[in-house]
Amino acid sequence: DLFKKAPAAPLPKANILGMVLLHSAEKPDFIKIKETLHERWELDAEGAEPGTDANVLTIDGYMVAIAYIPFRIPGDEVAQAAAYNYFWENGVAVAPNHKAHIILTVMKAGKDPLAENILFTKVADAVLRSTPSSGIYLGDRTLVLPKEFYLSNAESMQEGDLPLLNWI
Repeated sequence: DLFKKAPAAPLPKANILGMVLLHSAEKPDFIKIKETLHERWELDAEGAEPGTDANVLTIDGYMVAIAYIPFRIPGDEVAQAAAYNYFWENGVAVAPNHKAHIILTVMKAGKDPLAENILFTKVADAVLRSTPSSGIYLGDRTLVLPKEFYLSNAESMQEGDLPLLNWI
């Protein structure tokens, strides 16, 4: 009994979550985001509805939620996270001054963390490119990254590299 292994428990389903910081409280164009996903990453997303505040897209078998929130992230957690980021020189001054944000979620992740983080990065890239944004906040990773930095790292995936600085 002492040497018998208990069966491994299945991995819990998790979500990958991030928030795009908008410097203008402008509702996103979900059709434009969907087109950007297709043009840049050859991803076909089903379910984009124009004129709404939130959409749930189906991409490669995953449900991806994109929700516009017409106000800033409450509290000072963005400023606190920006204080630790040496990749955004003036992040402490810029990041907390966002006017609205977009919540991005890859839902029911946990089956293939690498593929799921790549998918999240591609969706975040499309949202950042399609909106008046200044950066992205990844709260569970304590990361606040400037838009151009995130996009540059995402671009490295075109050459087969992983955007590790966007993840850790």
